[in-house]
Amino acid sequence: MQRCERCAPAEPGGAFCAVCGSFLGWEQPGDDAAAPVRSVEPAAATPVHSESPPPTEPAMDVPAAGRDPVPVDAPEATISAVQPARPRERRPLVRQQPLGSQDGSGDVVCPSCATGNPPQRRFCRRCGTALGSAAAPPVRLSWWRRFCRFLLRAARWLFRPRPGGWGLLRRVGAVLLAAALLAGLGYGAVRLGSRASDAIRDRLADPQPVSPVSVSASSHAADHPPELVADGISNSHWAPATGGAGRDEYVELTFADPFRLLDLIIHPGVSAQRDEFLRQARPAELELTAWTSRGSESTTLRLTDQAGPQTFHWVVEDVVRLRLTVRNSYGNAPGRRTAIGEVEVFRRP
Repeated sequence: MQRCERCAPAEPGGAFCAVCGSFLGWEQPGDDAAAPVRSVEPAAATPVHSESPPPTEPAMDVPAAGRDPVPVDAPEATISAVQPARPRERRPLVRQQPLGSQDGSGDVVCPSCATGNPPQRRFCRRCGTALGSAAAPPVRLSWWRRFCRFLLRAARWLFRPRPGGWGLLRRVGAVLLAAALLAGLGYGAVRLGSRASDAIRDRLADPQPVSPVSVSASSHAADHPPELVADGISNSHWAPATGGAGRDEYVELTFADPFRLLDLIIHPGVSAQRDEFLRQARPAELELTAWTSRGSESTTLRLTDQAGPQTFHWVVEDVVRLRLTVRNSYGNAPGRRTAIGEVEVFRRP
């Protein structure tokens, strides 16, 4: 069995370490180490002197292959001559691993080679791929499923049988708490449900114009009565009797039936033409007050100093009367009056 030099021994038949994923090497069947062969070094040659021949020695039996001496302890096996060539690596023996465990239970399938691995392995036993990448990300449940599971666990804990009188008391308390929770949820659904429905309808609805049945004012100049703010013409206007900033002067619109107010369009000044627009004072800040069946509500409208219509979005239910009160104005001076050319009101159908 192959052993990893850095970690623990691998399981039988594994080619990669189960802890670090290191390659353990290829196993060759019958690959035993060959017996060592001792090298034979040639004997040193005898120097030849030209002056006198060497002394005569007894003749020795020399092999026909050469004149080199052969050691006495040389191996009996002979090595045949081979032609020189490039070294060639031995072909590895590929072992087939089983795709899963014996019973197939608890296997972790490798994402690369689809090999089954025991659950405790961190790396594939066939290709060494990290098995942590095969785990799919956990699926997050929706909020209402998590809430239902929480309620179920809480109910099981509360209604679990317990000895003594505390068990009954806890059950009664759990029933009362559940009833209070359901009552609160029902009340919130009724209140918030209607508001949410109205908000959606306000966004999707196409506002429709609504005309007042009467228009009045705190005061008005000659030839500039308050009815001119609802005559459908932007070059006719209402102006108060006093000149200057016209602070606290107002114009009021009354409607026949209650309606849900969505938008308000105001045409400030005496005309939509720039040169005529600058000849008179025009409102810079208006206080809008709406009367309903529940009382009155107010908001502040801040206008820009430019000719033409300016739209404001304000949602009020059951409106029966609107008042526009001047709080500040542009271009006020002696002999000038703050003028409002037209007021358009839109309701939800």
